[in-house]
Amino acid sequence: MTIDFAAEASLTRIEEQVRRFWRRYAVPETVRAARRDGPPVVIYQQPLDLAGRPWNDQVRLLATTELYARYHTMRGDSVHVQTGWNGHGLAVERTVEQALGPLPVDWAAFVDACRAWVAQEQAHTQDQLQRMGLWWNDSPAFDTTTPASIGVVWSALKQLWAAGRLARTDRVVPICPRCATPLSEVEATRHTAKLETTAVWVRLPWESEPDTYFLFWTRSPWRLPGMVALAAHPDASYALVETAGSGDEPPMRLVLAEMALGRALTGDYRLVRRLNGKALRGMRYLPPFAILPAAPRTHSVVLDETLPLDQGTGLLAVTPSFDSHSLALAGAHDLSIPDLLDDRGRWAESVLPWQGLLPQETEPLIVENLQSRDLIYRQIPDSRTAASCPYCRAPLLHLARSTWQVETASGPWIVGRDRAWAAPLPVWICERCGEKTCLAGLDDLAHRTNLEPRQIDPHRPAVDRLVFPCGKCDGMMRRVLPVVDAALETAILPWVTAPQPAGSDVQSLAIGLGDQHLGWLGASTEMLALLRDALAWQQAVALPEAPSEPEWEDKPSQPADALLWAAHSGTTPQDAEQSFLRPLWHLLAPATQEAGAKYERLRMQRDQWLAVRLRQAAGDIATALDACEPRRAAQILAELKEDLISWQSLQPPGAGPFSVETRENLGRLLAPFVPHLAEVLYRHGKTPGAESVHLAAWPARGLTGSDRQLLAGVARGQRLAALARQARVHAGIAQDRILPQARVGILGDYDDEALDLEPYHDLLLDLLVVARVQVQPEAAAQVEWRLAPKADRSPERRSSTQAVAEALENLATDQAAELASKLQRGMSISLRVGQHTVTLLPDEIHLVAQPPSGWLAAADGQYLVLLRVG
Repeated sequence: MTIDFAAEASLTRIEEQVRRFWRRYAVPETVRAARRDGPPVVIYQQPLDLAGRPWNDQVRLLATTELYARYHTMRGDSVHVQTGWNGHGLAVERTVEQALGPLPVDWAAFVDACRAWVAQEQAHTQDQLQRMGLWWNDSPAFDTTTPASIGVVWSALKQLWAAGRLARTDRVVPICPRCATPLSEVEATRHTAKLETTAVWVRLPWESEPDTYFLFWTRSPWRLPGMVALAAHPDASYALVETAGSGDEPPMRLVLAEMALGRALTGDYRLVRRLNGKALRGMRYLPPFAILPAAPRTHSVVLDETLPLDQGTGLLAVTPSFDSHSLALAGAHDLSIPDLLDDRGRWAESVLPWQGLLPQETEPLIVENLQSRDLIYRQIPDSRTAASCPYCRAPLLHLARSTWQVETASGPWIVGRDRAWAAPLPVWICERCGEKTCLAGLDDLAHRTNLEPRQIDPHRPAVDRLVFPCGKCDGMMRRVLPVVDAALETAILPWVTAPQPAGSDVQSLAIGLGDQHLGWLGASTEMLALLRDALAWQQAVALPEAPSEPEWEDKPSQPADALLWAAHSGTTPQDAEQSFLRPLWHLLAPATQEAGAKYERLRMQRDQWLAVRLRQAAGDIATALDACEPRRAAQILAELKEDLISWQSLQPPGAGPFSVETRENLGRLLAPFVPHLAEVLYRHGKTPGAESVHLAAWPARGLTGSDRQLLAGVARGQRLAALARQARVHAGIAQDRILPQARVGILGDYDDEALDLEPYHDLLLDLLVVARVQVQPEAAAQVEWRLAPKADRSPERRSSTQAVAEALENLATDQAAELASKLQRGMSISLRVGQHTVTLLPDEIHLVAQPPSGWLAAADGQYLVLLRVG
């Protein structure tokens, strides 16, 4: 593997050379086989969605799985990665619909189009995986669209059916009118927005009381065409009040809860009489719209012990077609549940004024209609959170529907979809006696229909045509039409299809997008608890989903390591290449540079420090990864890169390249994160068939006491070198010019460790580029101090910043030295400014050292460096 080490070499071309090396020597296969006897680690990755998921999110999943698989392999573990394709669901259907046009009547042709599109996307994604140099995702364990996977899902649903957890129920569920199907509550909360609306107080005439109205409040006037009753609290006290008329308007009598009078009424009123809530039962009112057919209990007052009295008027419009509370009341009081919408979720023919419109769109028209008939007592601007479909962005409606659901520990999961491209629900119902059965798999269906399993296409509409005799009567069993939520399939398949390693010491790790309690991770937890009464995973990495940033481009010219590092570090591929990969390349590429003899001592000290610094990073990165914090691990690696660049920048010309050991160990640390660059660093200078870095063990970690002393000492040396460079730059003196002498002073109250520079005397000579260096704690007395307020710290005081600056500028030399000493010890100072005394904090004052003639000076909060120039 011959690598071009030019400063601006093409990283993409170099990565292709690395992948050719991997293919030639079967590196991925060798790596996977090398640790078969190690402790078993199973990594469950959220299946890859073939549609609807931003490329950013897919890369985060892939990169994190690859990171942990490579890391655990280097740790000596036997790794198995369990992932798969998710080619089912509404996201795929919407993509295919956009290509084909409006929803087709021919479901068979539509399903064939979905099948072909999924195959095409799988091939494209496979190319992407190979181009990114990913090994552990190249053979997904399952594909949701295959008969085998559908059979596994059916078997799990049969288990849930037997436990009484899969059933059809009537409930209010989120419906997408565009996609024409129910959604789960999780899907319904994925995309929300604040919607400006109107809250109204509506008055409806009381049939038996002339000129008297029931007053209720609603924040969703669009629901009122479906109003079937008014609800009152049986134990509340209601008031019949008469409001004062205004102008030509006569007085008005209103009925509402007594405790709501203050918040509901806007003018003067008098109490006519009190009414007990129970007394209102059965009282009839005139409906806001003449839409619903007459029925015995329609348009009357019913009682509701759960009705809240701390909001509204104590009277509630019952709209069972549109909200869960009203649906429960309808069931309790035998009220009708009107069907007012067509198949597209628009007002049906019965709602004549607004037929064909979406309900939310008609809200202003409904309010205008009520206003024109003088049924609105009061209205105010309002806002509410509106949900939209995550697949087509159409506004969602909450409607009463008979839906299939799985009862989980956290509540019902609406799993039925009125669509075509997903695993069909394996429930058959007798068309004559209503007997229901849930099949256990494709073998079960094949047995009942006298077919071979391989003859069965388990997708709609083919599977809908398969019928068999009822076991209780002479009727025929036909399948219910809904299909399964694709999220349920992906919550089942990774765990059910994974091999179970022997032994009890198996470590399991799940990697998914979003919160641990929502999305794929949360759904998997729910399903495994129901199916196996076991935890789905021991540890989980919950990755943040793609923010509102632009989606990453999938460009062949983009380095794969840039994509991977962007996923690990939370940046963009462009920034990853410029701020991480290129700096490392520039730092390590010039391998032809030779160390000059006079810098041999410096090179040895540098290599010793590098070995310790790499061991420190190896331990910190491992700790972060073991704690399921890959972002923190990437940050530690980024800090190491900065340390290397900072350290290298302090080396004089001719100090030589990094040692082979340093390159190898750095390559090992980089290997799980940026595998291509790591391979180049590790193998540079080795024979063509030499071992891959991905077969190497994770670097040694753990520090001794002397290691920590070395890191602290070198850090002090780097700090002093940076001050010396700062002084040279200010004076315009070349960095490589050897100066006669340097003095190092200590500022403030610091322990003896700050003075412990003697072991690094020779290192300081090289870093400071001087012939002689002395540590003099009292060196601060050899300079004069100038104090000035910091520009970015100017708190409001009775004295202006300019006045404070002038007072500091006029301090006598001994006064300035005394105040500087206090500030260096972290103490505040008092300063007389005109007629006032102000208190200044250490972080508000900038200290500048004025050296004696022939010297340069630079200082920070702890050290002072003096350089003699003559």
